[in-house]
Amino acid sequence: MGCSASAPPLSPATLPAAMLGEPYAQELWIEGATAAEVGWMTRDPLPSGLMLVEDERELTGPPLEAHARLSGTPSATGTFRFNVSAARLVQPPCAAPAAQRDYELVVIDDADGDAGTP
Repeated sequence: MGCSASAPPLSPATLPAAMLGEPYAQELWIEGATAAEVGWMTRDPLPSGLMLVEDERELTGPPLEAHARLSGTPSATGTFRFNVSAARLVQPPCAAPAAQRDYELVVIDDADGDAGTP
């Protein structure tokens, strides 16, 4: 008899928009693993000026969670699509597959907005 496990959800489901030239930070996480057990990676290029950094703090549960932070200062406008995955570094028997999510991040330039207009 085999075993099967489903991938844990990678959260959040969507990313808030970013502003050109303004600091951006968004936490990403999965449940069911600790920071020491998980490696994070992106399959596609991130928007210029942003990077994905693992949060190595050990959070005690329940629930157990592993976190990463998408942060930096975006230097180009546009709609950027990329995949983020979080996988266990050591796969025990019947381990769940890597958590993955396709994200879309919109970077906008508010310089042409009406902010400050009377």
